[in-house]
Amino acid sequence: MNKGSQEKAKGRVLLGLIVLLLVLVSWTWGCSIINGHGTKGFPETGELKALTQAESQGKQPSKLSQATKKKETEEQQAKRHPEKKAGLLTQEAPVQSTTPTTASVGAIAEHSSMQPSSHVRTKPESGNEPAVHVELAFDNADLYEVLDATLYELFKVNYMVDPSLRTKVTFHLTGNYTRAQFINIFNNILQLNNLAIVKGPGNIYKVVRRPASAGVSNAPLRTEAVEGEIGDITRLIRLRYLSAASAAKNIKPFLSKGATTVQDTMTNSIIITDTPDNIAKVASILGALDVPYFKDISWRLFPLREVEAGEIAKDLDKMLKSGGLFKRPGVNEGSFQILPIKTMNAILVVTRWPSILELVEQWAEALDHADESGTNVYVYFVQNGSAAELSDLLKQVFGGTTSKKTTEIKTIVKPKTKVGVERISAEVTGEVQIIADETNNAIVIKANNRDYMLIKRVLEKLDIVPRQVLIDVLVAEVSLTGALKYGIEWFLQGHRANYTIQGALDNNVTRAINTPLGSTTGFSLGVYDPISFMRGLITALGSESDVNILSAPSILAIDNKEATIEVGEEVPTVTGQTTSATTGTTITNTIQYRSTGIILKVTPHINSSGLVKMEVSQEVSEKGEFNTALSSYSFLNRKANTTLVAEDGQTIAIGGLMKTNRSTSEAGIPWLRKIPVLGYLFGGIEKETRKTELIILITPHVIKNRAEADAITREFSRKVQGLKELLRRSKQEKKS
Repeated sequence: MNKGSQEKAKGRVLLGLIVLLLVLVSWTWGCSIINGHGTKGFPETGELKALTQAESQGKQPSKLSQATKKKETEEQQAKRHPEKKAGLLTQEAPVQSTTPTTASVGAIAEHSSMQPSSHVRTKPESGNEPAVHVELAFDNADLYEVLDATLYELFKVNYMVDPSLRTKVTFHLTGNYTRAQFINIFNNILQLNNLAIVKGPGNIYKVVRRPASAGVSNAPLRTEAVEGEIGDITRLIRLRYLSAASAAKNIKPFLSKGATTVQDTMTNSIIITDTPDNIAKVASILGALDVPYFKDISWRLFPLREVEAGEIAKDLDKMLKSGGLFKRPGVNEGSFQILPIKTMNAILVVTRWPSILELVEQWAEALDHADESGTNVYVYFVQNGSAAELSDLLKQVFGGTTSKKTTEIKTIVKPKTKVGVERISAEVTGEVQIIADETNNAIVIKANNRDYMLIKRVLEKLDIVPRQVLIDVLVAEVSLTGALKYGIEWFLQGHRANYTIQGALDNNVTRAINTPLGSTTGFSLGVYDPISFMRGLITALGSESDVNILSAPSILAIDNKEATIEVGEEVPTVTGQTTSATTGTTITNTIQYRSTGIILKVTPHINSSGLVKMEVSQEVSEKGEFNTALSSYSFLNRKANTTLVAEDGQTIAIGGLMKTNRSTSEAGIPWLRKIPVLGYLFGGIEKETRKTELIILITPHVIKNRAEADAITREFSRKVQGLKELLRRSKQEKKS
């Protein structure tokens, strides 16, 4: 064997020894894990060696080894007896053998009645967990209920919570999340309520209170847009291709000053708290950009204030292409794109070269300054409001500002009503003329470009679709006989157990009813299902007496605008006479027509929380007897004027409007009842007293879009048909 062969043989032997040593080390490491050391809290190699030698020689272990064993013993005892921790509620739950993969809102509702508690799980966490599909919907739910239904039931998470934390949580969440992802998102949700979830020893999470900080909001959290929401909301937007950090930076210019954004890097999500309009705008932007094309490129949105986005986009494109930019290595015409977004007056810059964004930002700020010297004429076509009213509002907004020249506001036709608005601090730099063209419902503005952009932004805020409310009213007359002889309110309170009617009498709510006979007290019923309530009430009353539905009008009213419905006739009434001074005879009569029947006037006011305040005037009148002396009719009138507040879909009932009719009639056998002396044997005079009570049921429905308005109208038509059918059946049952 030559010298080279000997060296190769030695190398193979050395390599074999190294492999054998690695196998022994791996086997030793695996045995130590099996013996219970684990990866968490596992002692260092030096500690393990010293501990092994001390045990084999029968010696006492070192202080470091004793501390390690003591720590492990305490952790094991803490797992076996978690209730020993002071100030915490604990409950040991059985170990689940399977992990659920789907959760629904219905499953969560089953735990709504559980008592607040904490749970300790002994099941070890898995390093490679499957994603769990969740559909969660909590509205003002108790924190304990939320923790129990999510962490405890869905993800088998060990947690503890201080019993002093009594917080209400609102959030809707849908998607596929692993345990770690959900805990991270849930922690962000808790931060909105000044709480936090932290991981402690033994894989037990603790829900603790955190100091209040600026920007924390209790707005409800959503993962989907809810049309028609009012007030600040919190929405979670999950991104697939865009970076959450980059997206959060780019959307800030489109949010309000008080808006907050939280980045969740684990799930690549953004949690935004702002107005519904701003969040909808941001969601549409991110939805359009969150595509594979934008995954590996840089982008930025630049909002503009004084100049149109289209003009700046053209100028920037020319400047970048003619400024020697393409002479740099790796840069060509395909390296960037500048796109104007006219609806937001912003420009979108997309590039594979990030440094271009800084250059574009500098030039965009420099170009976003309009020329204040020249004036132009602009025409703004009003889409939803009135040109005359908007012109008057603009006068109030800009009339008190300080400008370089006198500001002149003109209107062709002065609006009928003057609407008060909050004064906006804005300064125009030149002469401004605003003319309202009512024929075309347009506003003509003469101003420089900068001032026009300022006025246009105000117009876009004011020219919005007005909110509407569909008000369902049911007017019925009930005969007060039998069990109803003391009135409907007494009947319902005394026979509440015999009839199933959704809702309960509210004895603390009274309404002032203005009638010709004086003031009476009505009753109020608040329910969640107005259709079921109306059916139940009419059925209950119809089974005891006669119910006559006088009217069931439905009014679609605009916010803060009065709506009126009149069903009846015009009755001529003599209001004045002119007589001759010599003969004393009547020369002329002054006639005025009076409306009778059912007259309903409603003025709704929708507040920021969605409650509907209604100014209601309901009148039911009819023609009475004819007065020959006055040559005119008398009128029987029942009228209710009230202001009430109801939630969307809540039914309010007004009652107590009673009427007594007394009538006298002759009855008997014809001819025979007129025989002198003996006629009373064949006839007589009948006197009848009939007492009725008028009830009014009012149900507002806030309309969020046209489709919902159509659906509510169809539902109302079906409801009226159902009420008529119930009355028909009730009468048939009474006859049988």
